[in-house]
Amino acid sequence: MVTRLILLIVALGVLGSIASADVYRWVDEEGNVIFSDTPRAGAEKVELKPTTIIPGKPLDTGMEESVANVVAVPLPYSSVTVVAPAADETLRDQQTVAVDVSTEPALQVDFGHKIQLYVDGAAFGAPTAAGHFSLPTVERGTHQLAAAVVDASGAELARSTTSVFHLHKTSIANRKTGKPTRPKAPK
Repeated sequence: MVTRLILLIVALGVLGSIASADVYRWVDEEGNVIFSDTPRAGAEKVELKPTTIIPGKPLDTGMEESVANVVAVPLPYSSVTVVAPAADETLRDQQTVAVDVSTEPALQVDFGHKIQLYVDGAAFGAPTAAGHFSLPTVERGTHQLAAAVVDASGAELARSTTSVFHLHKTSIANRKTGKPTRPKAPK
């Protein structure tokens, strides 16, 4: 509505400046009648009648009501992906495991969307608006990761495929092989 008003004011200003300009008329060598705003030898000034302006009624398009009734709707998620650790990655001697989750489109936190991380099939902590997690004291072995986008009520909107990673840790019993050693008999 404001844009229309600005355009109308500019148009009226341009028309007003054109209407106030003098107009000259002459006939060229070939008999053509020419009108111009530039005076010329032999040209006569044309007296213009005032322009008739009829005010228009505002057009009722109903756009104001339809814009007011627009409700923002979240976009559907095309993918949720556990990007770190990479699928089938082997991690060695780590106390904590950093997990990164990516969504497409980006997580829509304005709609109350959050990410729930699942470790070995169980929910890990509370859903969060951040796509980065830190898993403390993960046991050695193979583990599964998955992530889901949930709405404000906790309903699942999209879920990643399950990703697997392997964690190897040095054993306390034997730092080289990971197998316990028998104490040596005294000599």
